[in-house]
Amino acid sequence: MAQRAWLGQLRYSSFRGVPFFTADRSGTGGRRNVHFEFPKRDDPDSEDMGRRQRFLAPIAYVLGSDYMAARDRLIDALEKGGPGTYVDHFGKEHRVVVDDYDYRETSQDGGYCEFHIAFAEAGQAGGAPRQIAAAAFASLAPLAAGVVTSAVSSFRSRYGR
Repeated sequence: MAQRAWLGQLRYSSFRGVPFFTADRSGTGGRRNVHFEFPKRDDPDSEDMGRRQRFLAPIAYVLGSDYMAARDRLIDALEKGGPGTYVDHFGKEHRVVVDDYDYRETSQDGGYCEFHIAFAEAGQAGGAPRQIAAAAFASLAPLAAGVVTSAVSSFRSRYGR
């Protein structure tokens, strides 16, 4: 019995607060490595460029006499733009965006709709690359304006216009 203690820890899954059941889930992750091979050498090299973006792929379902309303609420949540919170059936929260989803329902399996969802880790809004680019632009803009002013002044003095 103790071997199945983890079953008592399972919860409803949800996305943007819309609950659903989860039959299965998978995910991917890893490291971004760049590999180098050199001519006439037997010792390659690899450079670690940081963690890969994580992807989660739950198989979700809604069921019951009101499954159509639950299906529609989940579709609305999946189609809303921007990042949202996915809570998996272990209770772990993930900040994600929806890459893709599909669903399947049949008259034969009435009261049941199954979803295959592809979530991608959202990361932080306006991450470091955007902040660095904005700071670089802000510091270079006055210099660029000075170069333009100097070029116009030089042109006028040389060509008398």
